[in-house]
Amino acid sequence: MKKITRFTSLCLAFLMVLAVFPFQATAAVSIPSNLKSVVFDAAYYAGKYADLKAAFGTDATRLYNHFVNNGIKEGRQASPMFSVDYYLTKNGDLKAAFGSNRESAMNHFLAHGINESRITAPYVDLGTDIDVRISMNSGGMNLGYTDTNVCTVTPVLEGEQYWTLERQSDGSYKITNKATGKVLDVYAASRASGANVDLYASNNTNAQRWFIYKHTNGTYVLRAKSGTTCALSVNGNSTAAGANVLVAGSSIFGAPDAAKAAAYLEQAYANGMTEAAGLLQTAR
Repeated sequence: MKKITRFTSLCLAFLMVLAVFPFQATAAVSIPSNLKSVVFDAAYYAGKYADLKAAFGTDATRLYNHFVNNGIKEGRQASPMFSVDYYLTKNGDLKAAFGSNRESAMNHFLAHGINESRITAPYVDLGTDIDVRISMNSGGMNLGYTDTNVCTVTPVLEGEQYWTLERQSDGSYKITNKATGKVLDVYAASRASGANVDLYASNNTNAQRWFIYKHTNGTYVLRAKSGTTCALSVNGNSTAAGANVLVAGSSIFGAPDAAKAAAYLEQAYANGMTEAAGLLQTAR
């Protein structure tokens, strides 16, 4: 009888503890290595949060550990292309399913959302009908073309290197080459990392729509609407003229995997403006 009474007392004590400290299931996040650069960029993370920069400087390992262990739960954004709070806010079904559980939302993105063309982060509004030149990576080469294939070209003040950004109702941009009237296009509307980018007649598909995100280092990323994580990149991270331009999904910020080295959008300049007063550098 005493054993039963003791067991009952223990159960009651345990229930009292639960009442004071209710158990809340958490969903630990494990980020696959091939998707790490999609949700985490050390320079962006340190640049966005002064407290983290003060605590960890530019130590990528410590910054990443903070993001995984604390930052996700706190709703911090570690990549221009993914914000867990924005992901929950802009996708009502996920908000209904996960409430404010950011770890569950992150796990959903890594397992499913990444392939579902969902809204993942706030993008910039640069206005519309803007003529720009687009400089790809630190090599200073501009976005241009040969025939209908998009590639890097030596910078010149000519129409073939100017592009018109036309903002769409969903916030994405249609990017039209001024010399040809053709549109920046992901070949065959591919969702795959490594898909080629070409010039094609306007057809109003997701293959011709680009979301623009701003990095904390002042550069910009152009994400293809046809692929959730695929951004405009230079094959092999080449700094030479004539390098092929494609979309890449796992190596956007200069930390390439063994299979593909991706570049990033660095700057774009308005027609008639000097490079020092670049349009997108000052855009908000």
